[in-house]
Amino acid sequence: MTDEELHHFEDASLLCEPHIHNEGRPITTLNVVDFYKEVAPTLQETLWLCLWQSQNETCVALFNPILSEEGICYTFNMLDRGEIFTNEVYHNKEFQKVNEDSKGWNLENGYEDSENLYSFPKRALTAGAKAGLTIVIKSFIQHQDFICRGPVQGFKVSLHNPGEIPRVGNQFFRAPLNQEIIVAIKPDMITTSSGLKDYDPHRRGCYFAKERQLRYFKEYTQQNCDIECQTNITYSLCGCVSFYMPHGESTPICGSGSNRCVTDAQLKMVSDTSGNFSCDCLPACTTLTYNAETSQAEFNWRDVFIAFNADPDEFPGIQITRLRFLFKEMQFLTSERHELYGMVDFMANVGGLLGLFVGFSFISIIEPFYFLTLRLWVNLKKYGRHYWSASEELLENDTYHHP
Repeated sequence: MTDEELHHFEDASLLCEPHIHNEGRPITTLNVVDFYKEVAPTLQETLWLCLWQSQNETCVALFNPILSEEGICYTFNMLDRGEIFTNEVYHNKEFQKVNEDSKGWNLENGYEDSENLYSFPKRALTAGAKAGLTIVIKSFIQHQDFICRGPVQGFKVSLHNPGEIPRVGNQFFRAPLNQEIIVAIKPDMITTSSGLKDYDPHRRGCYFAKERQLRYFKEYTQQNCDIECQTNITYSLCGCVSFYMPHGESTPICGSGSNRCVTDAQLKMVSDTSGNFSCDCLPACTTLTYNAETSQAEFNWRDVFIAFNADPDEFPGIQITRLRFLFKEMQFLTSERHELYGMVDFMANVGGLLGLFVGFSFISIIEPFYFLTLRLWVNLKKYGRHYWSASEELLENDTYHHP
């Protein structure tokens, strides 16, 4: 290989399993992202058809490129990088302002009162397939590689809230080739009562949005905190960060020669018991996750081509997958953290118990002594003489009658 080809090979190996190639430069350059953008399939080459709420939309208008541990991915309905990251994060020119402006939307407070139903982030107006998102994705057999990522081919899909960076390599479901997948989504939202704001976050078990400021992210979420923590640990142990991690323009980027160190840093984060790499990434007090139920069937796209008098071999080696995303139900239930016993509840319970015990002590306990002592003595003094006199009279006047 030439030096340029060798550098490209090392950069490409960063997208593969860590054991594939551990040799090479320990530090690479920011040009690695430009290289990925150059060799990756474009959005037009990947997404063939996009429908949003049963309306034809250009995929370019709905999807935007994002950098992940899997390389270049495409995301729908995610906040712009400028609304997610702070000014300390270097923005590659390929990922500059590409999304719509959310005009102040955040997970804790939602949309502004002045926003209408068609504001950004986009929202489905009802449940069911007609109000959802449908995409047709294509791939080619000649583009598949069975060494870099192993024997399973297809697409990885990750569901996340608009303010989070997706962890495509960690949390995903797979969309196989030549299949149609129906994804029925049911949100799971947890909020926190404002009455808990005076509690310590560790006692409460979560952080409110403004309670903890991250270095690289404008809004706190547990996943954003984990990413930042992983970045800090990697930089501390390896002297560099992975290409997909948030970083400054002058921060060194780990090359293939640092693969072992980067893997060790990931293990340190989850297995450290000494407290040296404590992340303290509690959940956010308002969290939104998506539970997905998937079903799939054979996607007979070749028969469809033939039915429309089109040649299915017009695109040699093409593989097509269709995905339908829809909300399963019209409503969903939220859970709320709140205090089990507040100060008012505590005082009310203490007052009730004190009232019970005070009443029992001074009334119920004294009454038996009263009836057995003072009341008995008064009755004997008041009625005792007449009782005995009457008894003696009855005995003197008593006569017995015999048959």
